[in-house]
Amino acid sequence: VDPVNEAALNAEPTGLSKLLTSGQVVERSVWRYQGPRPRPVEYTYFNSGKNRRSVHLDFDWQARQVTNTINGSPWQMPLLDDTTQDKLLLQLRMMQDLPGSTGELRYPVADGGRLKTYKLEILGKVSIRIPLGSFDTLMVRHKLGNLTTTYWCAESLGYFPVRIEKRMAGEGPVSAVLTKVHGLGQ
Repeated sequence: VDPVNEAALNAEPTGLSKLLTSGQVVERSVWRYQGPRPRPVEYTYFNSGKNRRSVHLDFDWQARQVTNTINGSPWQMPLLDDTTQDKLLLQLRMMQDLPGSTGELRYPVADGGRLKTYKLEILGKVSIRIPLGSFDTLMVRHKLGNLTTTYWCAESLGYFPVRIEKRMAGEGPVSAVLTKVHGLGQ
């Protein structure tokens, strides 16, 4: 059996945004490699802020179903595609697929109780400066309904997203910026 891998994301408001909101968002993905590609085993999301929400996904690849528990209420969804991702693991798949890609990347993602196709448009190379430094990035955009998510993926960090911006139609953007990197000589 392949070893289990894990990634986590912690986000909390800083600066002026602390005046407008509190709490934090924690996402965690556990996966195994199926050949060269990651395959999700478990995904959790917890928002302790104003829009309090708890999500837990268990991927059972033998039974070909996902058990989706939202705020304590479980239900099942069929796994129809062997390449299905969770919302956090999608970033690892994007990092793997960006080198040499142009145009658009497509991924099936278990999201909101349904299997959705995420279409990521590669917009081109952009140099950005964040508190951690300057990076040459590939800018990638994903639109889903009224939500637009933009990723700036640093070539020097294996296309790791160093900035992520989410924007709902008619609202201002919410950004996450990489502040630390461990183990890469940064």
